[in-house]
Amino acid sequence: MISDESGQTQVISFLCGDGLHPPKEHANPKNFLKAFDIIEAHHHTFSYGHTHALAEYLRKNTSFFVFVQHPFAYKRFYPSTVDIYVTGKPTKRLTAPSMRAPEIVHFIKDLLLTIISALRIKRRTQLFVGADALNTLSGLILRRLGFTRFVIMFAIDYTPRRFSNKAVNFLYHILNLAVARHCDLLWAVSTRIKESYLRIYRARCPILVVLGGTTRPKKISDTGTIRNRLVFLGNLDKSKGLQIAIAAIPQVKKQIPSIKLLVIGHGPYYSALAKLVEDLEIEDSVEFVGHVQDHQKVMQMLSQCDIGLAPYVPDATNISMYGFPLKIIEYFAAGLPVVTTSISEMALVISDVNSGIIIDYNTESFANAVVRLLSDAALLQTYKKNALSIGQDYSWDNIFDHALAQTIKILYKQNWKIR
Repeated sequence: MISDESGQTQVISFLCGDGLHPPKEHANPKNFLKAFDIIEAHHHTFSYGHTHALAEYLRKNTSFFVFVQHPFAYKRFYPSTVDIYVTGKPTKRLTAPSMRAPEIVHFIKDLLLTIISALRIKRRTQLFVGADALNTLSGLILRRLGFTRFVIMFAIDYTPRRFSNKAVNFLYHILNLAVARHCDLLWAVSTRIKESYLRIYRARCPILVVLGGTTRPKKISDTGTIRNRLVFLGNLDKSKGLQIAIAAIPQVKKQIPSIKLLVIGHGPYYSALAKLVEDLEIEDSVEFVGHVQDHQKVMQMLSQCDIGLAPYVPDATNISMYGFPLKIIEYFAAGLPVVTTSISEMALVISDVNSGIIIDYNTESFANAVVRLLSDAALLQTYKKNALSIGQDYSWDNIFDHALAQTIKILYKQNWKIR
């Protein structure tokens, strides 16, 4: 929000239409970024996402970039890392020892580690981007100490019950409230997250909606080819709903015996999913390939499948209800129609342009959707072409070019208070 002369506030969103489509035009911020020193800090599950893509963009376009990565608690055996880049080239990596401790201790450790790492660099930066409130709090402390000038919170997820531990969940909301009222700018990956920060946290800073993007695979398979291959990409968490896809495979096999399901990713729910595959005796139909580091390779793997899966659990506390479902855009970029539940905002796009099927959260609805697409070559080809057409609009460079052009304009606007 920015206060105008009348004292009224306005939300800044660069998106057109209903807030679900990427911008068509933008100013080029790259000349400004060459003079910027930037720090980005995030927590990650090793699944490729908004913050990884932003790091790649900033590394290529800034003179000095620091990328701080903390693993989530269930990945605590991995260390936190700090990578320093000068004119796009890696110059130094700092690694913190991994540790086993309660979740709250990890949060405090990560907060201090980000601050200490920035102080050790001994270089004042123009911009600090924190993905989530905890990392943004690090930036606010560094701003207070004079080590960074502007702080952006990148709100990539939100849910009323983010953590099962009530104390940690309460802290999550308190941090969101404090940070939203003190950062210089807030990036939200969806209109629902933007609205939540306005309505619940009363954010006092300008807000930009920054959707997710994708990088197209180098080669797209013939849309007329049918391989009877499904694919799921992402973090293996119960809320993602992969369990109903696996449970429906025996039903699908009755009509499509050669059906295969490829699972790309890892996560805390892997063991339960693997056991379900074993119990159903469908090991010949489901392949877990784990986390794939090379994202271009991931995109090529997607392009060799027929249907992308995003069967999110329809729960009001599911972060997928509020966030931007990046996997759906990546499916589109690879030419895959999507089978998904109606939980995310992207369900509206899918319905409008016939790029997938919206299902109820049960095995019968899932199986019917898959069989319908794979049994009708003309229908599948049409949906693939529609998906590919949508995917071409969502480019990471386009998304971040516009977001940073607007960011620079806002932060340096004459009537904006420069700290």
